[in-house]
Amino acid sequence: MRRQIGVALQESVLFSGTIRDNIRYGRLEASDEEVMAAARLANADQFIHRLPQGYQTPLSERGSNLSQGQRQLLAIARAILANPTILILDEATSSVDTRTEKHIQAAMLHLMQGRTSF
Repeated sequence: MRRQIGVALQESVLFSGTIRDNIRYGRLEASDEEVMAAARLANADQFIHRLPQGYQTPLSERGSNLSQGQRQLLAIARAILANPTILILDEATSSVDTRTEKHIQAAMLHLMQGRTSF
């Protein structure tokens, strides 16, 4: 049941580890290419590549070394990677700019096809 539900909340939950690890938490067996594809769909790939270590950038506990918007983008990428049947979005785009929100909404429309979402 747990694998069928994806969640992206207003207060994103991130863990100590790398950005890649945090996205991959959505599906542990995912390849690096799948992780990067999910980040692109969530519009997180651009900011990740601007970081000195890219996907290997270590995150402090709760991702406090990222902005709230960046943390939300990673949580959305994790949900995209998990490819759940049920997707729960709780103001998941509340801390991103309008342009980024439009990109995320387009990705979410694609992701929500054939799924229950609320």
